[in-house]
Amino acid sequence: GEGTTAAFEPTLDYVVVKIPRWPFDKFRTADRTLGTSMKSTGEVMAIGRNFEEAFLKAWASLEQGCPYPRPLTKADESEGEGMADRAFESLPDSVLVDWLKIATDRRMGALLEAFRRGWTVNEVHEITRITRWFLQRFENIAQMEKSLVDFEGLPSSMDAKMLIQYKSHGFSDAHIADAIDGFRPNAWKSLPNDCNEESVMLRRHELGIHPRYRMVDSCAAEFAAKTPYYYSTYEPFQETGIDHIPNIDQRTKQRMVAIGSGPIRIGQGIEFDYGCVHAVMAIRSAGMDAILINNNPETVSTDFDTSDRLYFDPLTNECVSEILLREKAHGILLQFGGQTAINLAIPLEKRLPHLSSKGADVSILGTTVDGIDEASDRERFEAFAKKHGLRMPNGATGTSSEDIRKAVDQIGFPVLIRPSYVLGGRGMEILSNESQLDAYLKEAYLAPDKPLLVDEYLGHATELDVDAAADGKEVLVGAIMEHLEEAGIHSGDSTCFIPTQNISEDMLKRVDEQTRTIGLGLNIKGCFNIQFAIQGDDLYV
Repeated sequence: GEGTTAAFEPTLDYVVVKIPRWPFDKFRTADRTLGTSMKSTGEVMAIGRNFEEAFLKAWASLEQGCPYPRPLTKADESEGEGMADRAFESLPDSVLVDWLKIATDRRMGALLEAFRRGWTVNEVHEITRITRWFLQRFENIAQMEKSLVDFEGLPSSMDAKMLIQYKSHGFSDAHIADAIDGFRPNAWKSLPNDCNEESVMLRRHELGIHPRYRMVDSCAAEFAAKTPYYYSTYEPFQETGIDHIPNIDQRTKQRMVAIGSGPIRIGQGIEFDYGCVHAVMAIRSAGMDAILINNNPETVSTDFDTSDRLYFDPLTNECVSEILLREKAHGILLQFGGQTAINLAIPLEKRLPHLSSKGADVSILGTTVDGIDEASDRERFEAFAKKHGLRMPNGATGTSSEDIRKAVDQIGFPVLIRPSYVLGGRGMEILSNESQLDAYLKEAYLAPDKPLLVDEYLGHATELDVDAAADGKEVLVGAIMEHLEEAGIHSGDSTCFIPTQNISEDMLKRVDEQTRTIGLGLNIKGCFNIQFAIQGDDLYV
């Protein structure tokens, strides 16, 4: 911090864990082996008072599938058709040994799985040659998990001592609930009401258990530090109640929270960090306190002097909610954190009444949660387009391989197929025949809450990218960009012209009108982006 000289000998009372963010969820056929060639697109960083806490917080920050480690099954080997059935079959020991032996992104999950199966530290050390101290920490996580699985009760019957023990080792509310429920296959998104994340949170709050927030400094509080840079932790003998910021009742400035975008990945890069930093600058220039939550050490937003207070924590509903309580925040901005922040909108809105009862009367600023959902949910957006006379390619949605095959039969090849609620074209492909469809479905991630979208592919069409901003009353069209390539190349990989070179004035007018229709119809308050396709005289959204 300020005033600390280069000659100062640091004294640390926290543990930092960094984990790279690899893009193997996007490039399913890529070689996952880690070596001298860099394969990660970004990284996460987590801080805790012990290794277990920092590691589990880092895992939650990665935003890859389940936000905590679960027992491994054959479904973890490959996604696609039959995945739900394979989730009931345990991962074979021979595969587990391979995952332990060869350094890949799957290795950390394999370490925990080995200890779940009762393998000893020495056995795992012989296979991996990983330092025993780290293996002992992973073994501890697995043993703590087992005692939760063996716990005969519900979250409502947990006592304060038991809860603190798990929380101080990095177990999230959802992790605790899933373990008590026995890690049933495919159940982590649909746990019973008396044994889900909400039930653990309610019990924890009933007992007055909230995280403590500690400042990151280089001298373990031996001397005054001036870095407003915090991490959450649970301590064995902590006081009960919310750990509010100092002098909270004497503060007169409104406190606005901006959510960062987490680790850099393909489709969600540094442009979101730029947006967060400018949002923070705007909040501060309006005379308010700007609070930022992020977990990516490679960004400007996580420089400690960018915001009034920075929290280095996972971007999960639990961690964000606890920070809102600590700050008694007045508002939260989800506009600038990419898909990470958008995915928080619905679960966070459900939690707002509870937060209000605890003293944090927070409002979600900008576009409403319903507006976000209407834009992101393809079925809802199709209904919106029909109502406003907007044309979309023929399309259908499906949650199973049977649904997808039926949809393709109705629409006919070629089709454009992609998941909903994603940025960056993850899992998006143009398919021209049955064999390509079979290959896609072998790998595709199918889940009831995230349907796949099948659209008619518009051949020989020109694609346009439109960036705009709205305040609920007016729409400002910032730029209309023409793609050099045919429609179907992701905009992040395309070559664009500003101004457009081959589009008539009449068509540009229609694009402008439809952009305004969408901005006002969805009641967007903030920035938005639309892709249009032009085929002949037809304009498609």
